Amino acid sequence: MMEQPNIKKVILIGINTEKKWFYENHSYRFPEDALILQKGDAPSVYTGKFRRLRLGNMESPLNIPTKDVYISVDMDLLEEAYATTDWGNGKVSLDQVVSIIESIKKEHRIVGSDICGPADEPDAKSLRSLARIALAVKEDIF
Repeated sequence: MMEQPNIKKVILIGINTEKKWFYENHSYRFPEDALILQKGDAPSVYTGKFRRLRLGNMESPLNIPTKDVYISVDMDLLEEAYATTDWGNGKVSLDQVVSIIESIKKEHRIVGSDICGPADEPDAKSLRSLARIALAVKEDIF
């Protein structure tokens, strides 16, 4: 989605930016103008060509420049208590994810969404989390 020409702004929330993750995934490049809000220790991430992007706190207010919003939720941002993934887990609670979605819905229209990243054979906690996220998004989607 980040490379599509009709996307005006990318906001990544809850991404793991700890040093270990950063060094293991150094080939990944973030969009230069993305807003990245995280629950990790790194103050910035590499965006390529010797540039770095400063990270914001996950509780920072969202500045979304469009009325229409597409939401993509990757299950590996959730703490282990809420999801089992094949990639590892982040530090974000299920309540935080739902709260962010609800705050977006107050000012914006969700025009599409996806949820990705559960384990190949999701367990009960992952399915409960997936259902709760889907319900939070679904209530506003047209």
